[in-house]
Amino acid sequence: MAKELDLELEKVHEQEQERWLNNFLWIVCCKEGVRGKDKRDDDLYASI
Repeated sequence: MAKELDLELEKVHEQEQERWLNNFLWIVCCKEGVRGKDKRDDDLYASI
């Protein structure tokens, strides 16, 4: 059980890192004048 939980946490952590990296890259691109196509990204950018 604990091992399964660890694997699940690891997966979540990887997803979080990936999301953070994507958000970071999107913001950098946005500052360079490149617009994201994803509506969620627009919401994220608006909240900054």
